[in-house]
Amino acid sequence: MNTTSSFKANHGTTIVELMISMTISLFLIAGVVQFMVSNKRTFLYAQQLSQSEENGRFASFILAKEIRMSGYNNATSTAVPLPFFGNCDDDWCSKDQDTSLEPSDRIAIQYDPMNDKDCNGNATVLSTDIVINVYWVEPDLTNNGENSLYCQGYNATTKVAYSDPQALIGGIETVQFLYGVHDDPDFNNLTKYVSSDEVEEWENIYSVKLAVLSKSMGNFSAIRNTKTYTLLDGETLSYDDGLSRSIYSTTVSINNAILE
Repeated sequence: MNTTSSFKANHGTTIVELMISMTISLFLIAGVVQFMVSNKRTFLYAQQLSQSEENGRFASFILAKEIRMSGYNNATSTAVPLPFFGNCDDDWCSKDQDTSLEPSDRIAIQYDPMNDKDCNGNATVLSTDIVINVYWVEPDLTNNGENSLYCQGYNATTKVAYSDPQALIGGIETVQFLYGVHDDPDFNNLTKYVSSDEVEEWENIYSVKLAVLSKSMGNFSAIRNTKTYTLLDGETLSYDDGLSRSIYSTTVSINNAILE
């Protein structure tokens, strides 16, 4: 029997072969880990982008719905309200706040609510009351200081608030408004869009342009490239936190003004 041939046929793996196998395995494991990490980052980014878009769409929907109701007067009211409460320094007024400290405009929408409630659902509104629902953006201290869309309802006659301001939607960075006006009272054609501080006759408002900048609210950040956003006549806003942001804009007709 040839013992030498039998020994050579049954020898084990050499150290070099083992090291090569381990190196190949490490490369394969590293590729799988990288694939899993990349997939997780993609999922988190898509999730935050979806949240940003949802916040922006919802805020735009609420504001557009309220603007369409501006100037509404039902049969129980004796006064016909103007669609918006004019530009002034009080909290119940429309304001153009194009500053770095207050980047969000305020819009004060007047109408007689059909459900006798203000924008926060307060049931203390009388059937004959004209309500001013004021919308703006500010940090919500109960939600880690996230910028949120706020609303507060006022009695248009007494200028007394029905309740404290309430945060409606989180993750809203700013809102901007421009008002479509016409100069000739005999024609309903729009002449131009102006900010609230340039409106001369609030009964001549026939439409409103609105723009909303929303963001994701999670802690995940993508690559921190500086991105800039400009909404209507607002100042340019810059962010480098890597969070997803979306702009939503639309033009809303004032139905009650058109029907006059």
